[in-house]
Amino acid sequence: MDSTEGQQQASHSGLAIASLVIGVVSLVSMLVWTIMGMAVSVVGILFGVFAIGMIRKQKTPGIGLAKAGLFCNIVALVVPLVTVLVILFM
Repeated sequence: MDSTEGQQQASHSGLAIASLVIGVVSLVSMLVWTIMGMAVSVVGILFGVFAIGMIRKQKTPGIGLAKAGLFCNIVALVVPLVTVLVILFM
């Protein structure tokens, strides 16, 4: 008899994982394709917000992944935006 038999494995939220993956992709793409990185990060922000809401409602694991994804996506959106605004108004 296996020691893990009878224990239920809780899986992380798919939206949380997607938000984190999109966040990492956005951070990399903001360095190469600024507008594309910003557009992708908006999708990642939406995924992160929805994931946090679903995780809190269903009490499933993955809140850390969702928050990390949300943070990465916000950084990938704000940094290029601030950079463009500074360049325009200097």
